[in-house]
Amino acid sequence: MERTTFTYEMESEIRGFHVYGQTWRPTIGDLLSTDREQANEDDKFAVAVYRTHLNENELVGHLPAEFSRIAAYFIQNGGEIVCKVTGKRVHSKGPRGGLAIPCKLRWTSSNKKHVQRLDKLIGTEKSKILQKYGLV
Repeated sequence: MERTTFTYEMESEIRGFHVYGQTWRPTIGDLLSTDREQANEDDKFAVAVYRTHLNENELVGHLPAEFSRIAAYFIQNGGEIVCKVTGKRVHSKGPRGGLAIPCKLRWTSSNKKHVQRLDKLIGTEKSKILQKYGLV
């Protein structure tokens, strides 16, 4: 019996290219994986973005802090987030600046409620962060 999954997609960016760009040259269409980065001292909810290179995961950036708490919870509860590169590097839209890579995030889970609530939760978190940094 096939397991039913539910999906949510959104435009986003991979942050930190100015840090990780020495080891990675993104190509439009690249599919990247994500996972919690619990040892991150800047964001206890950090979600790292990885590319598979020579059969090993190589850190290439992070999901935006504006919704890292939601992404971390989603992953911890059995969800998966896949990142597809959609453009060339740009200046980040985030509060810390730097360089970023445009992408589309595909959130997948067998928990329909988790997926249905993402749009509202992410919008709320983004507003909080932007207000915190005086960007609204």
